[in-house]
Amino acid sequence: MASATEEEVADGRTLRRLRNEQKAVDAFLELLNEGHGRPTAQQVAERSGVSLRSIFRLFDDVDTLNAAAIAQQSERIAQLQPQIPATGPVAGRIDAVVDQMATVYETIANVRRFAVHIAMTSPAIAKGIGRHGRLTRLQVRETFAPELAALPATDRTEVGDALAAATSWETWDGLRAGQRQSVTAAKRVVRRLIAGLIA
Repeated sequence: MASATEEEVADGRTLRRLRNEQKAVDAFLELLNEGHGRPTAQQVAERSGVSLRSIFRLFDDVDTLNAAAIAQQSERIAQLQPQIPATGPVAGRIDAVVDQMATVYETIANVRRFAVHIAMTSPAIAKGIGRHGRLTRLQVRETFAPELAALPATDRTEVGDALAAATSWETWDGLRAGQRQSVTAAKRVVRRLIAGLIA
C-alpha cells in the first residue's frame, strides 16, 4: 500500500482541525442554549470530546471561540428569518412577522443574552449583534413597504423606526424576561404594536 503524500497528510490534518473546531463551536452553543451562562473551555472540551489542550490550540483565546460561535449562530438565524413578502392582506403579514419573530427570538434567547452581556468587550460580538439588528429593520420595512409608502414623507422614517423597535430583540426580551409574559401574550402585544403603527 502506498504511503500518504505530504499533501494528503496536510489535508487530513486540516480536515481534523475543521471537524474539531465545529465540534467545539457546536458544544459551546449547546451549553449556552441549555442555560450555562458562560461556558468554560473545560465544559466545551467535555461536551465536544475535543481535548482541552486542542481547544486552546484551535482558538487563540475564549473571545475567538465566542466570535466563532456567534458567527455560526448568525448563519442559523438567517435560515429562520427569510424575507416575508410585501404582498397579501396586511393582517396576514403582521401575523407572519410576529410568528417569525417569536420563533427566531425564542430559538436564540440564551445565546443572544450571552452575546449582549459580552458585546461591550468584544467588537466581533457587537458587530454580529448589529448585523442582525440591521437585517431585522430592513426586513420589516420591506414587508410593510406598501403601508409605509402610503404615509406622508414626514412620517415614513419615524414609523419605520417604530416598526423596527416593535420587532426588535430588546422589545421581545423585555416582554418575555422583563415582564415575564408567555410567548402567546408577548405575540399579542407585538401584534398590537405593529397594527397600531400601520393602521
